[in-house]
Amino acid sequence: MLAPARKAGNSTHNLKVVASPFRFPRPGQIRTNTERVAEVFERLVRDDERTVVMVTHNPELAARTDRRIRIVDGRIVEDTGSGA
Repeated sequence: MLAPARKAGNSTHNLKVVASPFRFPRPGQIRTNTERVAEVFERLVRDDERTVVMVTHNPELAARTDRRIRIVDGRIVEDTGSGA
């Protein structure tokens, strides 16, 4: 579910992507849906110059990002960004 929200005058935009853990997709559907979400995020970053914060366990999806912060047992163990 994509739910954009706007605040007048403040230009605040929120995008929520929600996936139900109780629905079992058909074979091949997970990859298709993941690809669609990734494309939406990439367009937001590229075309609208938005910042996207994504939490995932999918290493292929994480590899598509500009910066990755890896957390293990509550500690940052890797940060591929400049820190700026």
